[in-house]
Amino acid sequence: MAYRIQAEALGDLARATVQALARLAADPDGAAVPPLPELPAIKPGTRLVREWEGELHSVTVLEAGFAWQGQHYDSLSALARAITGKAWNGPRFFRLRKASPAGKQRVATASAVDSQGARP
Repeated sequence: MAYRIQAEALGDLARATVQALARLAADPDGAAVPPLPELPAIKPGTRLVREWEGELHSVTVLEAGFAWQGQHYDSLSALARAITGKAWNGPRFFRLRKASPAGKQRVATASAVDSQGARP
């Protein structure tokens, strides 16, 4: 019951996730482990811009990690938690990975801008 309440409020699992779980359930030996979705390559110097609760956040991609408000973060998920105060999938928060249809309604805008100000 708690799962249904959460799914109703925040969105259910993505279709790809449900399909991957079904494949795993059908293969108890684990031989058909689905590959993880690839994230787009983000070059150092790229800025990720995300609006959250009316405030614009600009994150710079570094050789090893990310910079936001003078702080270094090893992962986008840690950075998204710092911005929101909640656990987020960092690539999803910055729209580098697709969200479920219900999640798209919750997420504001985000974009990537390279060091010259052009969008990839």
